[in-house]
Amino acid sequence: MKAMLIFLLSSLMSFSCIAGSTVIISTLEMKEGKRFWNSNKFSIYLNIERHFQKKLLSEYNDLKFVHAATFKEIISELQNVKNENIFFIEHGGIGTEKAGISIESSIFDVNLTPIQQIFFKAHSKLKFLAIISCNSQQILEKTSLIHKLKFPKDMMLIDFNSKIEIYKGIDEAINSYKNQTEKSIEYSNNNTDNLDNEYVKIMLRKQYNQIQLPSIISINKKNYGFFLNSSSGLEFFLPSELLKNKFFTIEDDRGNYDLNSKIDFGVIYSVEAEGYNCTIKPELNSKNELIGVTKHYYKVFCDIY
Repeated sequence: MKAMLIFLLSSLMSFSCIAGSTVIISTLEMKEGKRFWNSNKFSIYLNIERHFQKKLLSEYNDLKFVHAATFKEIISELQNVKNENIFFIEHGGIGTEKAGISIESSIFDVNLTPIQQIFFKAHSKLKFLAIISCNSQQILEKTSLIHKLKFPKDMMLIDFNSKIEIYKGIDEAINSYKNQTEKSIEYSNNNTDNLDNEYVKIMLRKQYNQIQLPSIISINKKNYGFFLNSSSGLEFFLPSELLKNKFFTIEDDRGNYDLNSKIDFGVIYSVEAEGYNCTIKPELNSKNELIGVTKHYYKVFCDIY
């Protein structure tokens, strides 16, 4: 029996030391607020690990398990920027893997320390957080409202609004994680080098004949920057779809400076776009002069190399 206990302990620790981007944290070991080891709890720990490994077979080497987790251990994993996905399993009934996961009004660590607030301290790049605990949705919503806390903007959160059994909760969380991952892979496959495909770096250059007045560049009523001088030019990014159209219009607005004067505030003469050949044509009146006193308009035509 002692040999078996040592084997199980060494197996558990080998799983727990795997470093990776997906972490499974549990606070399932609890008795009067103190840690203890027994064969029933080892069985649950190992079954949970095997369950995750079976469901996430392709990510086996990236799974890290932290059992009987304390407040300090949990906050450490939440703030570890190497962790992209975290599954948290709350403590519940002892001695059976079918036991429901507690909680009444709080989420606890292994020592029964309330920890619901620390989930909001997760690092900003965390992609996925599942809190597998009874009524975790209501607990987190109440905590967020009282303490004015928010989760990272782009993080996917899985929580529960009723009593949930361990493995049912785990399966629901894993399925949500897989769906998110599959959509991310599909998007990535359909959008190779997403940033390069979606946005194109643009450089505008301007020639001044008189005073160099600052002006605002806008396209489709969206401001993209200020022209301050002729030497630096103006660099910004445009959606690639805009360049694939027949043309787009640039508005150069000097504002309300000296409305009674036709001060020359420069002419945009060049448009450079990565991967495109672009030409720019100012909108002129019948006298071949730029149309507008405070605003000038240009049409830009681009073709892919």
